Amino acid sequence: MPDDDDLFSYAEAHARSSDPWTSHAAAEETEATKTERLVWQTLCACARPMTTYEIAVACSRDDGSITPRMKPLETKGLVRRVGTKMGPRRRQMTLWVAAKGLNPRTGQAVPVPEGLPVAGG
Repeated sequence: MPDDDDLFSYAEAHARSSDPWTSHAAAEETEATKTERLVWQTLCACARPMTTYEIAVACSRDDGSITPRMKPLETKGLVRRVGTKMGPRRRQMTLWVAAKGLNPRTGQAVPVPEGLPVAGG
């Protein structure tokens, strides 16, 4: 099983204004990976399921930057859906938990048992 550094591997990437659009796209992808790591770490530290709005508040980010990160994290097996609840805009929102937590001794990703809706490490 890959450790969390493999799942979120990235190097600092920046594009110069004179670089082609592909370089700018690659730099943006790196920022997306950083946001994925932040979202996952927030869910690992939380003691309850969270909506993307709640994750955004906890991360001091706009919820529009959090929502697009959930499907890639779900595909990687790092988060899972556990239900819904009414959000601040009076719409049902998905509740998310970390499917893998952080081992406090090693910092490695470890599975969270299915029966536990708590995202802890």
